[in-house]
Amino acid sequence: MSVEVHRLPADGAAYIEALAAGMSLAGSVAAAVAETPAFYLSANFAGALRTDAFCSVR
Repeated sequence: MSVEVHRLPADGAAYIEALAAGMSLAGSVAAAVAETPAFYLSANFAGALRTDAFCSVR
């Protein structure tokens, strides 16, 4: 097993935590914007895709 560590964008923690908790994409974005109004979805979504952070789609 190998482990890769990737740095989140500064505004990404609330977004990733909400997704991990089972929230929808829209709900996760809302949670991130509530915490950081300048949340940048494009950078965060691209980073998650680039690092294979998603394991399923519902």
